[in-house]
Amino acid sequence: MAPIVMMTARVRVGGEGLHIRVAGIISTEVKYREIRAISAGPVTGLRYGMGLRVLPEGTGYLVGGPSVRIECAGGDVLVSCGEPDRLLAAVVPRLPVRS
Repeated sequence: MAPIVMMTARVRVGGEGLHIRVAGIISTEVKYREIRAISAGPVTGLRYGMGLRVLPEGTGYLVGGPSVRIECAGGDVLVSCGEPDRLLAAVVPRLPVRS
């Protein structure tokens, strides 16, 4: 039970994209130019599982709790995030303007 309790998700807002890391070993990067939309996602728990998850709409980097949904052309990314509003405020201004 201890490894699950200690699992964390980290999202770093970088110069060219978001760097996502779960459990200290699973990571990915989502470039801003790939993001079509970003919004608060569902509160996740046992239903979604923990760690790297294959979901019907894309990929999950989950540890439970609030999340952010990142819509990309290649599929959605759902990532656990303790403060979704704060992450959205940091990312939205960095997204490319689409016509």
